[in-house]
Amino acid sequence: MLPEAIVQRIGFVVFADFQVMGFAAITAFEVANLTVGEPVYDVSLLSESGGLVRASAGFCVETEAFGESIFDTLIVGASARVEAMTPGVLAFVQRSMRTSRRVAGPCTGAFVLPRLAYSTAVEQPLTGCSRAISKRGFPG
Repeated sequence: MLPEAIVQRIGFVVFADFQVMGFAAITAFEVANLTVGEPVYDVSLLSESGGLVRASAGFCVETEAFGESIFDTLIVGASARVEAMTPGVLAFVQRSMRTSRRVAGPCTGAFVLPRLAYSTAVEQPLTGCSRAISKRGFPG
């Protein structure tokens, strides 16, 4: 068993009407754990209030409330509507940009990241895709 300090904590943020396709990113961590034969990634599903969160596909997933946890990597789920993210979700993601090693967003989750990086007090250079999105403007 690996020491707890070596296991990387992954937070996956969901919110009402999130799209399930974003869960595909979790498969990489699942396969890594299976390949190594022990947990090297600890994945948590997160939401603003915790509890059940309904996906756009109609089913619900159980989540933990954001709290004060710090994650090595935070992944922001996708939605057909970027504006589906509440101010509480946006504030948590923005805080995580200062406390997590990486913050990522597959699909439409990526649209919110440049806006938050731009507005945060911590200067973070935008990567190629984020820079292109920020120059065109943000959906929502």
